Amino acid sequence: MPTPIQDKLRTAMTTGGTLTVDFSSDLNAKAAGRLDVFLHDLGTSIRIDLATTGEPANILWLPWKQGNLTELQPSSISGAAVNSLFFTYYLSGCKVFGIRGGPVWHIDAPVTVAEFWPRIASDDWVEDYWPVGDTEDVAYIHRAGQQTNLWDLSTHLTGAAPTTYGSGNVGQAIVGGVVNASKQIDFYFQSSPWATLPYTRQTRKN
Repeated sequence: MPTPIQDKLRTAMTTGGTLTVDFSSDLNAKAAGRLDVFLHDLGTSIRIDLATTGEPANILWLPWKQGNLTELQPSSISGAAVNSLFFTYYLSGCKVFGIRGGPVWHIDAPVTVAEFWPRIASDDWVEDYWPVGDTEDVAYIHRAGQQTNLWDLSTHLTGAAPTTYGSGNVGQAIVGGVVNASKQIDFYFQSSPWATLPYTRQTRKN
């Protein structure tokens, strides 16, 4: 079955396009995981919602939760078809932290490192596969200009600095991705245009 809108999204992500994405707010009521949605081509933007018309798609979805963090499990990612799209809700000061082959988290803007790092460090996958002293590939993005207590993981990780969006603690971004042949997510982000959200090598200190 042709999937022209999904193809348009993948092309925009992987080639630095300026296509924007609009999410219906009711997507946030859905649990993280594989989700059946409908896509609507509005020309310069794509709307993703739960309507009963449009181009059907099964995406990997990671909702936003006010004052908290949400998690997409590795089992959902490995169970998705190759070339499946990943999206999480708008980042307006929020952070995204993803481990190659592991979980992905959407962390609300006001949640501090002191609050979210213990949650990540005590995750079952992290305890099993990323012990202290080991190194993993991590994709991490936050808004430029935020207070360091909201994003700075240098006391917990050794590695390159995270990717940023916006400036002066102002700005919004969309984080998307495509499931590759290894059943891992290749991440991209869009503040304009789309760009790769790279993985960097990060070693756990604690």
